[in-house]
Amino acid sequence: MLKIMYALITYDDLVHSHGISGLSEKSYDHHAILKVHFVAETDKGIVFSALVDDNESLQFKSLSMPLVNVSYKIIKNKKPPRRPISTSLKSMKKYHRTLNNLTMSEKNWKQFLDPKICILSQCYY
Repeated sequence: MLKIMYALITYDDLVHSHGISGLSEKSYDHHAILKVHFVAETDKGIVFSALVDDNESLQFKSLSMPLVNVSYKIIKNKKPPRRPISTSLKSMKKYHRTLNNLTMSEKNWKQFLDPKICILSQCYY
């Protein structure tokens, strides 16, 4: 099951991991980190979000450094949109595009991220 992880990595650990992109294809707390996205820079380190999955099937190498303020967000499927009133080509394309983006995947996971202000206010100040 795909989840979103928010965490902070200190500057010392960031050097050892060769940046936040070095965190991808590693595992942390039995979760495989598939993709990483920069959120903000603070005085303590770098806040990032990551797409994670269970590590049982992927068997990624474990991350050797600790992460701070780790939180996970489970994404529920969005409600389907109402059928458009007009049947114009433009409205039908938009309707079908929205139908295809109801569940989180590796391709569209960034649209499910919380806003930057929300992430920072919850955990990192």
